[in-house]
Amino acid sequence: MVACMDGGYVAFDLETTGVDPLSDEIIQVGAVRLVGTELAAEWCTYVDPGRPIPSRIARLTGIDNHTVTGCPSPVEALRSFAAFAGEATLVAHNAPFDLAFLAAALPDYAGRARVIDTLELGKLLLPAARTHRLGALARELGVEHEREHDALADAKATAGLFLRLMSILRGMDRRLLERLDRLLGPLATPLASLIAEAAAAAPPGLGRRVGRARGRSALF
Repeated sequence: MVACMDGGYVAFDLETTGVDPLSDEIIQVGAVRLVGTELAAEWCTYVDPGRPIPSRIARLTGIDNHTVTGCPSPVEALRSFAAFAGEATLVAHNAPFDLAFLAAALPDYAGRARVIDTLELGKLLLPAARTHRLGALARELGVEHEREHDALADAKATAGLFLRLMSILRGMDRRLLERLDRLLGPLATPLASLIAEAAAAAPPGLGRRVGRARGRSALF
């Protein structure tokens, strides 16, 4: 696996009462720590949003008002998550959604967090996929996904997807990686750092077929 930041990687996911971080709240946080290619530790908590959980969200997630009774508040839960994550680079699928809720509760931590979005990485490496939803990409790449809309299961699937995508990235032709590095490098993002490190580590050679999405190969 290509190394990125000294603190390693923590994949995470949030379940919420809705999609608006200004009017909705977190009801579950799940996270897993990656060491090399192994899931080394996991952390999860239900969260009391301080308001009733809508019935449609309860049906979707299996989390109802009884589930979260006596659980930590969103701020308390996210402080515990930040302690678990430490200096790790965060990994999330559709990261802007999760980061918006993180920023609403812990703006200082969210503002300094380094985050890699597997949705963005998946679109870059597998552009021919019909959809880049977490469940669909997990199925395409053979990543176990126990249950959708469960924060810990989604975090584990995100971690597995990240590892698969990193394997694809490492198999790309050095010349293409160097081109991507020239395009993305000025952005100075964690994703740009991944590309730069992959380019530096890649041996020279021709591209090869390393990914397949819905019967169509991604040629790198």
